[in-house]
Amino acid sequence: MRSNGSSRARRRRRSRCATRSCSSLTSRPGPDRLDALTGGSSKPIADYGLLADCNSAALVDRGGSISWLCLPRFDSPAVFAGILDPDAGHWTIRPTAPYRSERRYLPGTLVIETTFMTES
Repeated sequence: MRSNGSSRARRRRRSRCATRSCSSLTSRPGPDRLDALTGGSSKPIADYGLLADCNSAALVDRGGSISWLCLPRFDSPAVFAGILDPDAGHWTIRPTAPYRSERRYLPGTLVIETTFMTES
């Protein structure tokens, strides 16, 4: 029969090993490696804004493209999945002329306001 002290030590050792292996899984590839993996089409998740209504959600990039949308619920199949593959679909609204854009959440809300600025 084993004492409780030795089983606790084994559990502690096991959790430290699990923590160590998890940290190696969470490391991010560098920009060159990410481009090689995605063909240069990947954007950082920080470039997306979240639109949600408690039933579904969409990710909108700075250029006005909805790159991820599941309807009518979070667990529904994706309607747009351009965040995973450029050929997987997106919906975009933006000027046809060259533009700059600014985006912000309206204070105290989850409403995203995107402002496009063109030369004309």
